[in-house]
Amino acid sequence: MSRASMDGGSGEKEHHEEHEEHQEHQEHEQTSRPRSRTGVDPPASRPPSPCPSLDIPIRIPILKWTRRSRREEDEDDGGGGGGSGRGWDGPMRALRSHEDRMALFSTLNSFRQYRQLAHFNVTHARLQSFHALPAEHWEMLAAPPFSYLDTFHAVDDAIEANGALTAALLRRGLATFDLPADPAAAGARRGHRPPGDWRRPCGPKAMGKAHGLFRQLFREWSAEGAAEREAAYDPVLAALAEAFPVPGRGRGRRPGSGPGSRRPRHEIQVLVPGAGLGRLVFEICLAGFDVEGNECSFHDLLTSSYILNEVAPRQQHTIYPWAFTFANWWRRPDQLQCVRVPDVHPGTALRQADLDAAAAVEADVAANEALDPAAAPAAAARVAAAANGSADATADAADDDDGNDVGVPTAVVPAAKRLRMTATDFLLAYGDGHAAGRRDAVCTVFFIDTAPNFLRYIETVRHCLKPGGLWINVGPLFWHYRADDPGANLPERDGDHDRAGYGAGSGSGMEPDDGRPRGIAEPGMVELTNEEVLWLLERHGFAIEKRAVGDSLTTYTGSPLTMYQCRYQLSIWIARKL
Repeated sequence: MSRASMDGGSGEKEHHEEHEEHQEHQEHEQTSRPRSRTGVDPPASRPPSPCPSLDIPIRIPILKWTRRSRREEDEDDGGGGGGSGRGWDGPMRALRSHEDRMALFSTLNSFRQYRQLAHFNVTHARLQSFHALPAEHWEMLAAPPFSYLDTFHAVDDAIEANGALTAALLRRGLATFDLPADPAAAGARRGHRPPGDWRRPCGPKAMGKAHGLFRQLFREWSAEGAAEREAAYDPVLAALAEAFPVPGRGRGRRPGSGPGSRRPRHEIQVLVPGAGLGRLVFEICLAGFDVEGNECSFHDLLTSSYILNEVAPRQQHTIYPWAFTFANWWRRPDQLQCVRVPDVHPGTALRQADLDAAAAVEADVAANEALDPAAAPAAAARVAAAANGSADATADAADDDDGNDVGVPTAVVPAAKRLRMTATDFLLAYGDGHAAGRRDAVCTVFFIDTAPNFLRYIETVRHCLKPGGLWINVGPLFWHYRADDPGANLPERDGDHDRAGYGAGSGSGMEPDDGRPRGIAEPGMVELTNEEVLWLLERHGFAIEKRAVGDSLTTYTGSPLTMYQCRYQLSIWIARKL
């Protein structure tokens, strides 16, 4: 699960960020809130709404929604990790457990009630407290230069802008799981068994997670979040590029390349546990690898599905990641900073990468024709197949008599066939026999400290890596399941489930032992130092090939404009399975 799926019960503990209290209110309690100034002048910091772009609105079925089972990967059409087009094989039937369904329903209701609860908890409650001040005090603060009432209006407008995205996510979720917008009418559909009334009050954990999505979108899918991405993602991308370079072109092998480096990148299978909103998975796919992300939070999964598959132009949505946080600002406009997401249109970028790769292969055909004239026509045919998105556009690089790569091109496998996401507990999905020895690399970013028992993560990663496979890690050791705060790990009594597949009292040790695998929900927890983590890796059959500290301190979903700056020194290490 991603760091974003852990805080606040699945909404992370906001990682030392500013966090707000979100109390649950019944719908009839909401009617007394003052009407927001929606539809009028937006805050001054909001960019103009037109979004001119040359992006081609290509709908690529990038996100394959597969509820992983113990038979899943061998049923893939392409064999070698090409993904399955089966979707959920009956969306709601895939959610067999009551807890999975409640986690999904909780997520959908946080999207449905986002505007209502945000207006009530963020502005209405503060407005009441503001008017409780002595009259001479609030009247002074209401006048320029403070204009505090205008701040409430601006925050209301920001909530409405954020609500446009949560409404789109709700539509995506209902369509993905074939749920009716009006559950009462579901029984009228012939041959369809009603899935139950998914509408219910939204608890504080799910609502906190919905608020946290906007900060996570800032980190993963905005231009302004590039600095955080560079600190966390660039070491992973650099390590993959060094370990698996593009097969050498022209006579002879690249200096320092080994046998594994001669494999085309589309054959290199990479796993990203805790994939969050999918940006790292997207970047790894963009680099040419076959990549699978794993995430257990329905908030994150539905958002990544929407961003990867459904947004039309880039920068389609204007969001306000910190509008609901009133503490630790230097200036009021800093609180109302807006960003536009996504900063890149995924379908267009991946399609362009396919075309660029096909063009490079075509150039290599011409460059290598003199070296091996007989291979040129077949290579050219593969290039044409790749340009047309054919699944048959694959080939291996040829060797000369001495076994050196002579650079006969390998055609392109389209990006849509190289990117997948799975939705379930990482330990349960990848710890069974079916996942054994299938991955060339596992990349964990801000992830390993989400484990109550890190040894389970080591066992699972080692299990799914091929011999010689790499574990690339970047992140701190915050240890979300902390022994000094066990109550924070208990679920809400009101059914406010947030994490797909997780049992009650995750990590608390108080669950009944029914003999079933519980993944991350099994009892026990331990908090380790970085040194102890590396010792454990070596004890479990890994060789540490690199250990380093990040070049600079970095934040996690943090505003650079706030007075409160929580920064991390990142532990970076690469371990090879022996």
